[in-house]
Amino acid sequence: MLKSFLILVQILFIAYYAYVCFVFYKLYENTCSCKKLEAFKETWNFKYVSVVSTLFLLFNMYQFMNVCCSSQVGGKNEGLYYQTLLIVSLGYAASFVNDYALLDLFGTMEKKNCPCQTKHRDQLTKTTYVKLGANVLFYIHFMGTLDKKMFDALLKKIKKQQKGNR
Repeated sequence: MLKSFLILVQILFIAYYAYVCFVFYKLYENTCSCKKLEAFKETWNFKYVSVVSTLFLLFNMYQFMNVCCSSQVGGKNEGLYYQTLLIVSLGYAASFVNDYALLDLFGTMEKKNCPCQTKHRDQLTKTTYVKLGANVLFYIHFMGTLDKKMFDALLKKIKKQQKGNR
C-alpha cells in the first residue's frame, strides 16, 4: 500500500515537472513574438525555474525507477540521520525556491500583461499552489515523524532483512 502511494506521488511529481519544462520550453520559443517575454527570459526566475525544474524532473524519474525497480541497501549509519535531514531539507528548500520563482515570474508577467502562454501559465500556477501545499505537508510530516531512535531502529531492521535475504 505504501509503495503504491509512493509510486503515485512520484508519477504526479514527474507529470508536474514535465509540464513545467513544457511550459517553459514554449515560453522560450516565444511563438507570440512578444518583446516583454524576451525581457522575462533574462530574469533569474526564468533561468532558475528552467534549470531546477529540469533537474527535479530527472531526479523524480530516477526516484521513480528506484521505487519501482530496486530494493534499499543499508550502510553505516554514522551521521546518516543528520545527512538525511540535511539532504531532505536542502531538496525541499530548492523546491520551495523553485515554486516561489515560478509564481513570482508568472505574477509579474500577468501584471505586465504578457500575452504568451496564458492558459498554460494559469494552469501551472494553480498546480504549483497544490504542489506547494503538498510539499509543505510532506515536509512537516517527514520532519515530525523522523526522530533519531526511529531512524536507527529502521536501519537495524533493514540490515536484519538484508542478512536474512542472503
